[in-house]
Amino acid sequence: MDFLLRIMKSLANETRLKIVEYLIKDKQLSLDDITTRISRPYKTIAGHLKILEKSGMLKTQCWKGEVLYSLNSSGKLHYNQQLIDIIKKRKHEK
Repeated sequence: MDFLLRIMKSLANETRLKIVEYLIKDKQLSLDDITTRISRPYKTIAGHLKILEKSGMLKTQCWKGEVLYSLNSSGKLHYNQQLIDIIKKRKHEK
C-alpha cells in the first residue's frame, strides 16, 4: 500500500487523531498516559497505537521497562511533518 495512503487511513479516526494531538503537545507519552487522557479501554488504545505505528506515524522507545510513544517526524517521512503541521493548525482553529 502507498505510504501516504497508509498514513491518511491511520489518521481517519477520531481517537487516533486525539492521540496525535496529545503527542504534538507532550512530545512523548506512555500507553497508560494516553489511556488516562482518552478514557478508553487499554486494549482499544493499544490497538490504535499499533495502527499509527505500522503506518509510520509513531515511533517507540523503551525506557525503564515502559514503552514510550512519540511522533515520527524524521526527514525521510516528510508527509508526517506536513500532517503534523496541519493537525496543529486544526487544533488552533477549533
